[in-house]
Amino acid sequence: MDTSVTNCVDSLSIVIMMVTPPPPPPSNDSCVAGLLELVTDSTWMMSTTTTPSTHSGTWTGVAGVLPAAGTFTVPAMVGQPYPWPSIHAVTGAEVLKTTNNITYFRKEFDLLSGSDVARLRLNVDDMAEIYINGVLVAGEYGMPKDGWKNDPHAVNYDGLSVDEPFLPPNVFDYLIAPPLSMFSAGTNEVIVVVRNLKRGGDKGGFSFSMEVEHGCASDSVCVSDTSWRKSTVVTPSNQSGSWTGTGGIPADGTFTLPVAIGQPYPYPSIDTVPGSQVINSESNNITYYKKTFDISTATDLDADFWMTFDDAVEVYLNGVVLFRENTTSPSNWVFPAHTQSFAGGMAGAGGFDYVTAADLDTVFMPGTNCIVVALRNFKKAGDRGGFSFKMHLTKGGSPVITKEGEANFVLTDGLEKIVVFPNPTNGDISVVIPNEQQEARDVEISLFGLNGELLTTEIVRTDSGQYTHEMSLNGYANGLYFVRIKTDGAYYSQKVLKQ
Repeated sequence: MDTSVTNCVDSLSIVIMMVTPPPPPPSNDSCVAGLLELVTDSTWMMSTTTTPSTHSGTWTGVAGVLPAAGTFTVPAMVGQPYPWPSIHAVTGAEVLKTTNNITYFRKEFDLLSGSDVARLRLNVDDMAEIYINGVLVAGEYGMPKDGWKNDPHAVNYDGLSVDEPFLPPNVFDYLIAPPLSMFSAGTNEVIVVVRNLKRGGDKGGFSFSMEVEHGCASDSVCVSDTSWRKSTVVTPSNQSGSWTGTGGIPADGTFTLPVAIGQPYPYPSIDTVPGSQVINSESNNITYYKKTFDISTATDLDADFWMTFDDAVEVYLNGVVLFRENTTSPSNWVFPAHTQSFAGGMAGAGGFDYVTAADLDTVFMPGTNCIVVALRNFKKAGDRGGFSFKMHLTKGGSPVITKEGEANFVLTDGLEKIVVFPNPTNGDISVVIPNEQQEARDVEISLFGLNGELLTTEIVRTDSGQYTHEMSLNGYANGLYFVRIKTDGAYYSQKVLKQ
Protein backbone atom coordinates (compact mmCIF):
# COMPACT_ATOMS: atom_id res chain seq x y z
CA MET A 1 0.00 0.00 0.00
CA ASP A 2 1.16 3.52 -0.80
CA THR A 3 1.38 5.19 2.61
CA SER A 4 2.45 8.63 1.40
CA VAL A 5 -0.02 11.34 2.40
CA THR A 6 -0.13 15.10 2.41
CA ASN A 7 0.39 16.42 5.96
CA CYS A 8 0.47 12.84 7.24
CA VAL A 9 3.99 11.68 8.08
CA ASP A 10 4.97 8.12 8.87
CA SER A 11 5.54 7.65 12.57
CA LEU A 12 4.24 5.04 14.99
CA SER A 13 4.60 4.81 18.74
CA ILE A 14 1.95 3.08 20.84
CA VAL A 15 1.54 1.96 24.43
CA ILE A 16 -1.22 0.11 26.30
CA MET A 17 -3.27 2.44 28.51
CA MET A 18 -5.84 1.40 31.16
CA VAL A 19 -7.19 4.62 32.64
CA THR A 20 -10.45 6.40 33.47
CA PRO A 21 -12.28 7.99 30.51
CA PRO A 22 -12.95 11.74 30.33
CA PRO A 23 -16.43 13.15 31.01
CA PRO A 24 -19.13 12.69 28.36
CA PRO A 25 -19.36 15.26 25.57
CA PRO A 26 -21.99 17.98 25.86
CA SER A 27 -25.33 17.27 24.22
CA ASN A 28 -26.78 19.38 21.42
CA ASP A 29 -28.99 21.08 24.01
CA SER A 30 -25.94 22.63 25.70
CA CYS A 31 -25.03 24.74 22.66
CA VAL A 32 -24.66 28.25 24.05
CA ALA A 33 -21.59 29.50 22.19
CA GLY A 34 -23.45 31.54 19.61
CA LEU A 35 -26.71 32.16 17.80
CA LEU A 36 -26.42 34.30 14.70
CA GLU A 37 -29.65 36.07 13.76
CA LEU A 38 -29.64 37.37 10.20
CA VAL A 39 -32.61 39.36 8.85
CA THR A 40 -33.40 41.33 5.71
CA ASP A 41 -32.51 44.99 6.18
CA SER A 42 -30.63 47.83 4.45
CA THR A 43 -27.28 45.98 4.73
CA TRP A 44 -28.31 43.48 2.05
CA MET A 45 -26.98 44.04 -1.47
CA MET A 46 -28.74 43.49 -4.78
CA SER A 47 -27.00 42.29 -7.93
CA THR A 48 -26.79 44.44 -11.04
CA THR A 49 -27.69 41.24 -12.89
CA THR A 50 -31.39 40.64 -13.47
CA THR A 51 -33.08 37.88 -15.45
CA PRO A 52 -36.30 38.36 -17.45
CA SER A 53 -39.37 36.72 -15.93
CA THR A 54 -42.62 35.51 -17.53
CA HIS A 55 -46.23 36.38 -16.88
CA SER A 56 -47.52 33.02 -15.74
CA GLY A 57 -46.72 29.40 -15.11
CA THR A 58 -44.62 27.57 -12.55
CA TRP A 59 -40.93 28.30 -12.19
CA THR A 60 -38.00 25.88 -12.30
CA GLY A 61 -35.56 28.24 -10.59
CA VAL A 62 -32.18 29.52 -11.72
CA ALA A 63 -30.54 26.07 -11.44
CA GLY A 64 -27.61 27.30 -9.36
CA VAL A 65 -26.50 29.88 -11.93
CA LEU A 66 -25.89 32.84 -9.59
CA PRO A 67 -24.34 36.21 -10.40
CA ALA A 68 -20.69 36.71 -9.48
CA ALA A 69 -20.09 38.17 -6.02
CA GLY A 70 -18.71 41.35 -7.58
CA THR A 71 -22.10 42.21 -9.11
CA PHE A 72 -23.80 42.68 -5.74
CA THR A 73 -23.16 46.42 -5.54
CA VAL A 74 -26.66 47.93 -5.32
CA PRO A 75 -28.09 48.56 -1.81
CA ALA A 76 -31.37 46.72 -1.33
CA MET A 77 -34.52 48.85 -1.24
CA VAL A 78 -36.30 48.57 2.11
CA GLY A 79 -40.07 48.97 2.17
CA GLN A 80 -43.36 47.68 0.82
CA PRO A 81 -43.69 47.32 -2.98
CA TYR A 82 -47.02 49.19 -2.84
CA PRO A 83 -48.41 51.99 -0.64
CA TRP A 84 -50.25 49.37 1.44
CA PRO A 85 -48.72 46.40 3.37
CA SER A 86 -48.66 43.82 0.57
CA ILE A 87 -45.94 41.62 2.17
CA HIS A 88 -46.02 40.74 5.86
CA ALA A 89 -42.62 41.24 7.48
CA VAL A 90 -41.10 38.17 9.11
CA THR A 91 -40.58 38.81 12.83
CA GLY A 92 -37.51 41.00 13.33
CA ALA A 93 -36.94 41.50 9.59
CA GLU A 94 -37.80 44.18 7.06
CA VAL A 95 -39.33 43.86 3.60
CA LEU A 96 -37.04 44.27 0.58
CA LYS A 97 -38.84 45.27 -2.62
CA THR A 98 -38.05 44.43 -6.20
CA THR A 99 -39.24 44.78 -9.78
CA ASN A 100 -41.12 42.35 -12.04
CA ASN A 101 -38.05 40.34 -13.06
CA ILE A 102 -35.83 37.75 -11.42
CA THR A 103 -33.58 39.58 -8.97
CA TYR A 104 -30.77 38.47 -6.67
CA PHE A 105 -30.06 39.58 -3.09
CA ARG A 106 -26.96 38.71 -1.05
CA LYS A 107 -25.72 38.99 2.53
CA GLU A 108 -22.32 37.94 3.90
CA PHE A 109 -21.82 36.87 7.51
CA ASP A 110 -19.03 35.39 9.63
CA LEU A 111 -19.20 32.34 11.89
CA LEU A 112 -16.84 31.03 14.54
CA SER A 113 -17.40 27.48 13.32
CA GLY A 114 -19.44 25.46 10.85
CA SER A 115 -22.97 24.27 11.53
CA ASP A 116 -25.91 22.44 9.98
CA VAL A 117 -28.38 23.80 12.56
CA ALA A 118 -30.45 26.61 11.04
CA ARG A 119 -33.98 28.03 11.00
CA LEU A 120 -35.25 29.90 7.92
CA ARG A 121 -38.39 32.04 7.54
CA LEU A 122 -39.62 33.62 4.28
CA ASN A 123 -42.57 35.64 2.97
CA VAL A 124 -42.31 36.35 -0.75
CA ASP A 125 -44.18 37.76 -3.75
CA ASP A 126 -44.11 35.72 -5.94
CA MET A 127 -41.47 32.89 -5.87
CA ALA A 128 -37.98 32.38 -4.48
CA GLU A 129 -34.92 30.19 -4.08
CA ILE A 130 -32.52 30.33 -1.11
CA TYR A 131 -28.84 29.47 -1.56
CA ILE A 132 -26.36 29.09 1.30
CA ASN A 133 -22.74 29.12 0.18
CA GLY A 134 -23.79 28.27 -3.36
CA VAL A 135 -25.99 25.31 -2.35
CA LEU A 136 -29.74 25.42 -2.98
CA VAL A 137 -31.43 24.66 0.35
CA ALA A 138 -35.04 25.78 -0.23
CA GLY A 139 -37.26 26.79 -3.13
CA GLU A 140 -40.82 27.99 -3.78
CA TYR A 141 -41.77 27.46 -7.44
CA GLY A 142 -45.51 27.98 -7.46
CA MET A 143 -47.43 31.03 -6.35
CA PRO A 144 -49.35 30.13 -3.18
CA LYS A 145 -52.29 32.39 -2.44
CA ASP A 146 -50.93 33.49 0.93
CA GLY A 147 -47.23 33.21 0.20
CA TRP A 148 -46.63 36.80 1.29
CA LYS A 149 -48.61 36.90 4.54
CA ASN A 150 -49.66 35.10 7.72
CA ASP A 151 -47.45 32.15 8.68
CA PRO A 152 -44.25 32.41 6.60
CA HIS A 153 -42.59 29.65 4.63
CA ALA A 154 -40.50 28.06 7.35
CA VAL A 155 -37.98 25.25 7.73
CA ASN A 156 -35.81 24.05 10.59
CA TYR A 157 -32.59 22.18 9.81
CA ASP A 158 -31.19 20.32 12.80
CA GLY A 159 -28.50 17.74 12.15
CA LEU A 160 -30.12 15.07 9.98
CA SER A 161 -33.70 16.25 10.48
CA VAL A 162 -35.76 18.67 8.38
CA ASP A 163 -38.94 20.10 9.85
CA GLU A 164 -41.54 22.47 8.36
CA PRO A 165 -43.47 23.84 11.37
CA PHE A 166 -46.36 25.41 9.42
CA LEU A 167 -49.01 23.83 7.23
CA PRO A 168 -49.84 24.52 3.57
CA PRO A 169 -50.15 26.72 1.65
CA ASN A 170 -46.88 28.12 2.97
CA VAL A 171 -44.60 25.12 2.68
CA PHE A 172 -41.58 25.07 0.39
CA ASP A 173 -41.79 23.15 -2.88
CA TYR A 174 -38.17 22.04 -2.46
CA LEU A 175 -35.99 21.42 0.59
CA ILE A 176 -32.55 19.86 0.60
CA ALA A 177 -32.63 16.62 2.56
CA PRO A 178 -30.66 15.43 4.36
CA PRO A 179 -29.13 18.84 5.05
CA LEU A 180 -25.52 19.41 4.10
CA SER A 181 -22.97 20.83 6.51
CA MET A 182 -24.15 24.13 5.12
CA PHE A 183 -21.91 26.58 6.94
CA SER A 184 -18.16 26.88 7.50
CA ALA A 185 -15.91 28.76 9.89
CA GLY A 186 -15.19 32.24 8.56
CA THR A 187 -17.14 34.14 5.89
CA ASN A 188 -20.40 32.66 4.56
CA GLU A 189 -23.09 33.99 2.25
CA VAL A 190 -26.83 33.67 1.71
CA ILE A 191 -28.39 34.55 -1.65
CA VAL A 192 -32.16 34.89 -2.11
CA VAL A 193 -33.41 34.76 -5.70
CA VAL A 194 -36.84 36.38 -6.14
CA ARG A 195 -38.98 35.83 -9.24
CA ASN A 196 -41.87 38.22 -9.73
CA LEU A 197 -44.42 37.67 -12.50
CA LYS A 198 -43.88 39.75 -15.63
CA ARG A 199 -46.90 42.00 -15.98
CA GLY A 200 -47.24 45.75 -16.38
CA GLY A 201 -46.45 47.73 -13.24
CA ASP A 202 -46.27 44.66 -11.00
CA LYS A 203 -43.83 44.75 -8.11
CA GLY A 204 -42.80 42.23 -5.51
CA GLY A 205 -40.35 41.55 -2.72
CA PHE A 206 -39.59 39.39 0.27
CA SER A 207 -38.91 39.31 3.99
CA PHE A 208 -36.46 36.77 5.36
CA SER A 209 -34.81 35.69 8.59
CA MET A 210 -32.25 33.00 9.42
CA GLU A 211 -30.95 31.77 12.75
CA VAL A 212 -27.72 29.75 12.82
CA GLU A 213 -26.33 28.01 15.89
CA HIS A 214 -22.55 28.20 15.65
CA GLY A 215 -19.55 27.57 17.84
CA CYS A 216 -21.54 24.91 19.70
CA ALA A 217 -19.10 23.53 22.25
CA SER A 218 -16.54 25.71 20.52
CA ASP A 219 -13.71 23.30 21.30
CA SER A 220 -15.52 20.63 19.27
CA VAL A 221 -13.61 21.18 16.07
CA CYS A 222 -14.17 17.93 14.25
CA VAL A 223 -17.17 15.60 14.04
CA SER A 224 -18.15 12.87 11.61
CA ASP A 225 -20.40 14.43 8.96
CA THR A 226 -20.73 14.91 5.20
CA SER A 227 -17.49 16.92 5.02
CA TRP A 228 -15.40 13.74 5.44
CA ARG A 229 -14.02 11.90 2.41
CA LYS A 230 -13.66 8.17 1.83
CA SER A 231 -10.66 6.51 0.17
CA THR A 232 -11.01 4.46 -2.99
CA VAL A 233 -8.63 1.98 -1.32
CA VAL A 234 -10.29 -0.95 0.47
CA THR A 235 -8.26 -3.55 2.40
CA PRO A 236 -9.58 -7.11 2.87
CA SER A 237 -10.70 -7.94 6.40
CA ASN A 238 -11.24 -11.27 8.14
CA GLN A 239 -14.08 -12.77 10.11
CA SER A 240 -12.61 -13.13 13.58
CA GLY A 241 -9.64 -12.53 15.83
CA SER A 242 -7.86 -9.55 17.29
CA TRP A 243 -6.67 -6.77 14.99
CA THR A 244 -3.18 -5.29 14.96
CA GLY A 245 -4.04 -2.29 12.77
CA THR A 246 -3.48 -1.40 9.14
CA GLY A 247 0.27 -0.72 9.23
CA GLY A 248 -0.31 2.37 7.07
CA ILE A 249 -2.97 4.44 5.37
CA PRO A 250 -3.79 5.12 1.71
CA ALA A 251 -2.28 8.02 -0.21
CA ASP A 252 -3.93 11.39 0.30
CA GLY A 253 -5.08 11.57 -3.32
CA THR A 254 -7.26 8.46 -2.91
CA PHE A 255 -9.70 10.22 -0.55
CA THR A 256 -12.07 11.33 -3.29
CA LEU A 257 -15.38 9.64 -2.46
CA PRO A 258 -18.28 11.22 -0.54
CA VAL A 259 -19.21 9.41 2.66
CA ALA A 260 -22.57 7.71 3.25
CA ILE A 261 -24.40 9.20 6.24
CA GLY A 262 -26.79 7.01 8.20
CA GLN A 263 -27.14 3.74 10.04
CA PRO A 264 -25.67 0.62 8.39
CA TYR A 265 -28.96 -1.20 8.92
CA PRO A 266 -32.64 -0.13 8.86
CA TYR A 267 -32.57 -0.01 12.68
CA PRO A 268 -30.24 2.09 14.93
CA SER A 269 -27.22 -0.20 15.29
CA ILE A 270 -24.62 2.46 16.22
CA ASP A 271 -25.25 5.07 18.93
CA THR A 272 -24.55 8.58 17.63
CA VAL A 273 -22.04 10.69 19.55
CA PRO A 274 -23.84 14.01 20.32
CA GLY A 275 -23.21 16.63 17.67
CA SER A 276 -21.93 14.14 15.09
CA GLN A 277 -23.42 11.79 12.53
CA VAL A 278 -22.95 8.10 11.78
CA ILE A 279 -20.84 7.34 8.71
CA ASN A 280 -21.91 4.07 7.09
CA SER A 281 -19.00 2.02 5.70
CA GLU A 282 -21.26 0.17 3.23
CA SER A 283 -18.59 -2.57 3.30
CA ASN A 284 -17.43 -5.61 5.24
CA ASN A 285 -13.74 -4.80 4.75
CA ILE A 286 -11.28 -2.22 6.09
CA THR A 287 -12.26 1.24 4.83
CA TYR A 288 -10.59 4.63 5.31
CA TYR A 289 -12.02 8.11 6.00
CA LYS A 290 -10.33 11.50 6.15
CA LYS A 291 -11.07 14.96 7.57
CA THR A 292 -8.77 18.02 7.30
CA PHE A 293 -8.78 21.08 9.55
CA ASP A 294 -6.58 24.13 10.09
CA ILE A 295 -5.32 25.27 13.50
CA SER A 296 -3.72 28.53 14.59
CA THR A 297 -1.23 26.93 17.01
CA ALA A 298 0.17 23.43 17.49
CA THR A 299 1.70 23.39 20.98
CA ASP A 300 0.30 22.45 24.39
CA LEU A 301 -3.07 21.43 22.97
CA ASP A 302 -5.72 19.59 24.94
CA ALA A 303 -7.65 17.04 22.89
CA ASP A 304 -10.60 14.82 23.82
CA PHE A 305 -12.08 12.15 21.57
CA TRP A 306 -15.36 10.21 21.64
CA MET A 307 -16.16 7.31 19.30
CA THR A 308 -18.70 4.58 18.69
CA PHE A 309 -17.97 2.09 15.92
CA ASP A 310 -18.62 -1.32 14.40
CA ASP A 311 -16.37 -3.37 14.60
CA ALA A 312 -12.79 -2.17 15.33
CA VAL A 313 -11.06 1.13 14.61
CA GLU A 314 -7.69 2.84 14.27
CA VAL A 315 -7.33 6.65 14.28
CA TYR A 316 -4.40 8.54 12.74
CA LEU A 317 -3.37 12.16 13.20
CA ASN A 318 -0.98 13.39 10.50
CA GLY A 319 0.15 9.80 9.89
CA VAL A 320 0.67 8.90 13.57
CA VAL A 321 -1.58 6.27 15.18
CA LEU A 322 -3.34 8.05 18.03
CA PHE A 323 -5.30 5.07 19.34
CA ARG A 324 -6.77 1.75 18.28
CA GLU A 325 -9.43 -0.71 19.41
CA ASN A 326 -8.33 -4.23 18.47
CA THR A 327 -11.34 -6.38 19.26
CA THR A 328 -15.01 -6.37 18.43
CA SER A 329 -17.59 -6.06 21.19
CA PRO A 330 -21.17 -4.79 21.53
CA SER A 331 -19.69 -2.11 23.81
CA ASN A 332 -17.95 -0.62 20.77
CA TRP A 333 -21.16 0.61 19.13
CA VAL A 334 -23.27 1.59 22.13
CA PHE A 335 -22.99 4.22 24.86
CA PRO A 336 -20.93 5.02 26.80
CA ALA A 337 -18.70 5.92 23.88
CA HIS A 338 -15.03 4.96 23.76
CA THR A 339 -12.97 7.95 24.87
CA GLN A 340 -9.39 9.19 24.82
CA SER A 341 -7.91 12.44 26.14
CA PHE A 342 -4.60 14.27 25.72
CA ALA A 343 -3.53 17.04 28.11
CA GLY A 344 -0.83 19.42 26.92
CA GLY A 345 -0.10 16.97 24.12
CA MET A 346 0.39 13.88 26.30
CA ALA A 347 -1.96 10.89 26.56
CA GLY A 348 -4.28 10.89 29.54
CA ALA A 349 -7.54 9.15 30.33
CA GLY A 350 -8.86 6.73 27.73
CA GLY A 351 -10.58 3.45 27.04
CA PHE A 352 -8.94 2.16 23.84
CA ASP A 353 -6.66 -0.88 23.64
CA TYR A 354 -3.67 1.15 22.42
CA VAL A 355 -2.77 4.84 22.55
CA THR A 356 0.33 6.67 21.36
CA ALA A 357 3.03 7.72 23.81
CA ALA A 358 4.12 10.49 21.45
CA ASP A 359 3.92 14.13 22.53
CA LEU A 360 1.30 15.62 20.23
CA ASP A 361 3.40 18.82 20.12
CA THR A 362 5.46 16.82 17.62
CA VAL A 363 2.39 15.62 15.70
CA PHE A 364 0.08 18.64 15.35
CA MET A 365 1.22 21.23 12.81
CA PRO A 366 0.28 24.91 12.45
CA GLY A 367 -2.01 25.14 9.44
CA THR A 368 -3.55 22.06 7.85
CA ASN A 369 -3.82 18.78 9.77
CA CYS A 370 -5.65 15.57 8.95
CA ILE A 371 -7.51 12.89 10.86
CA VAL A 372 -7.81 9.46 9.21
CA VAL A 373 -10.12 6.76 10.58
CA ALA A 374 -9.41 3.17 9.52
CA LEU A 375 -12.54 1.11 10.17
CA ARG A 376 -12.30 -2.67 10.25
CA ASN A 377 -15.51 -4.60 9.74
CA PHE A 378 -15.74 -8.38 9.95
CA LYS A 379 -15.67 -10.24 6.65
CA LYS A 380 -19.01 -11.98 6.53
CA ALA A 381 -21.76 -11.91 3.94
CA GLY A 382 -24.03 -8.92 4.16
CA ASP A 383 -22.31 -7.41 7.18
CA ARG A 384 -21.89 -3.63 7.36
CA GLY A 385 -20.39 -1.23 9.84
CA GLY A 386 -19.75 2.43 10.54
CA PHE A 387 -18.63 4.95 13.13
CA SER A 388 -19.52 8.19 14.92
CA PHE A 389 -16.67 10.52 15.93
CA LYS A 390 -16.11 13.73 17.86
CA MET A 391 -12.95 15.65 18.80
CA HIS A 392 -12.57 18.66 21.10
CA LEU A 393 -9.38 20.65 20.56
CA THR A 394 -8.39 23.60 22.75
CA LYS A 395 -5.43 25.48 24.19
CA GLY A 396 -5.95 26.85 27.66
CA GLY A 397 -9.67 26.38 27.18
CA SER A 398 -9.81 28.44 23.94
CA PRO A 399 -10.58 26.96 20.49
CA VAL A 400 -7.72 26.87 17.98
CA ILE A 401 -9.58 25.75 14.87
CA THR A 402 -9.48 28.32 12.06
CA LYS A 403 -10.94 26.34 9.16
CA GLU A 404 -12.38 22.91 8.43
CA GLY A 405 -11.59 21.21 5.15
CA GLU A 406 -14.18 20.20 2.54
CA ALA A 407 -16.53 22.96 3.69
CA ASN A 408 -16.18 25.51 0.93
CA PHE A 409 -19.28 25.97 -1.22
CA VAL A 410 -18.35 29.29 -2.82
CA LEU A 411 -19.11 29.60 -6.52
CA THR A 412 -15.92 30.77 -8.24
CA ASP A 413 -15.59 32.71 -11.48
CA GLY A 414 -15.70 30.33 -14.41
CA LEU A 415 -17.98 27.71 -12.86
CA GLU A 416 -21.01 29.79 -13.81
CA LYS A 417 -20.04 29.08 -17.43
CA ILE A 418 -20.78 25.37 -17.02
CA VAL A 419 -23.48 24.15 -19.42
CA VAL A 420 -25.76 21.15 -18.87
CA PHE A 421 -27.89 20.13 -21.86
CA PRO A 422 -30.37 19.11 -23.10
CA ASN A 423 -32.63 20.33 -20.31
CA PRO A 424 -35.32 18.98 -20.17
CA THR A 425 -33.98 15.59 -21.27
CA ASN A 426 -35.40 12.22 -22.17
CA GLY A 427 -32.41 10.39 -20.69
CA ASP A 428 -28.87 11.49 -21.60
CA ILE A 429 -27.25 14.82 -20.73
CA SER A 430 -23.90 16.44 -21.48
CA VAL A 431 -21.99 18.48 -18.89
CA VAL A 432 -19.61 21.00 -20.50
CA ILE A 433 -16.97 22.28 -18.06
CA PRO A 434 -14.69 25.17 -19.10
CA ASN A 435 -11.02 25.24 -18.13
CA GLU A 436 -9.81 28.57 -19.41
CA GLN A 437 -6.45 28.27 -17.61
CA GLN A 438 -5.98 24.82 -19.21
CA GLU A 439 -4.43 23.56 -15.99
CA ALA A 440 -4.78 19.94 -14.96
CA ARG A 441 -7.44 19.54 -12.30
CA ASP A 442 -9.80 16.95 -10.85
CA VAL A 443 -13.53 17.47 -11.30
CA GLU A 444 -16.16 15.65 -9.23
CA ILE A 445 -19.49 15.21 -11.05
CA SER A 446 -22.43 13.94 -8.98
CA LEU A 447 -26.12 13.31 -9.58
CA PHE A 448 -28.62 13.86 -6.75
CA GLY A 449 -32.31 13.12 -6.49
CA LEU A 450 -34.71 15.89 -5.50
CA ASN A 451 -34.68 14.63 -1.90
CA GLY A 452 -30.90 15.07 -1.70
CA GLU A 453 -30.03 11.37 -2.21
CA LEU A 454 -26.68 10.85 -3.94
CA LEU A 455 -27.35 8.63 -6.96
CA THR A 456 -23.94 8.50 -8.64
CA THR A 457 -20.61 10.31 -8.55
CA GLU A 458 -17.47 10.23 -10.67
CA ILE A 459 -14.04 11.87 -10.51
CA VAL A 460 -12.62 12.97 -13.87
CA ARG A 461 -9.37 14.72 -14.78
CA THR A 462 -9.19 17.49 -17.33
CA ASP A 463 -6.32 19.60 -18.64
CA SER A 464 -7.90 20.93 -21.86
CA GLY A 465 -9.71 24.20 -22.47
CA GLN A 466 -13.10 22.47 -22.29
CA TYR A 467 -14.22 19.08 -20.98
CA THR A 468 -17.50 17.36 -21.85
CA HIS A 469 -18.84 14.61 -19.59
CA GLU A 470 -21.72 12.38 -20.68
CA MET A 471 -24.20 11.29 -18.02
CA SER A 472 -27.22 9.03 -18.37
CA LEU A 473 -30.48 9.41 -16.47
CA ASN A 474 -31.87 6.26 -18.06
CA GLY A 475 -33.22 3.97 -15.38
CA TYR A 476 -34.32 6.88 -13.19
CA ALA A 477 -37.93 7.98 -12.93
CA ASN A 478 -39.12 11.17 -14.60
CA GLY A 479 -38.75 14.25 -12.42
CA LEU A 480 -36.26 16.84 -11.16
CA TYR A 481 -32.60 15.99 -10.45
CA PHE A 482 -29.52 17.98 -9.53
CA VAL A 483 -26.12 17.73 -11.21
CA ARG A 484 -23.36 19.00 -8.91
CA ILE A 485 -19.85 19.81 -10.11
CA LYS A 486 -17.00 20.32 -7.66
CA THR A 487 -13.52 21.53 -8.59
CA ASP A 488 -10.84 23.51 -6.77
CA GLY A 489 -12.97 23.44 -3.61
CA ALA A 490 -15.96 25.18 -5.23
CA TYR A 491 -19.38 23.83 -6.16
CA TYR A 492 -21.81 24.41 -9.03
CA SER A 493 -25.28 22.87 -9.13
CA GLN A 494 -27.70 22.58 -12.02
CA LYS A 495 -31.30 21.41 -11.85
CA VAL A 496 -32.26 18.98 -14.63
CA LEU A 497 -35.76 17.85 -15.58
CA LYS A 498 -36.20 14.34 -16.98
CA GLN A 499 -39.46 13.86 -18.84
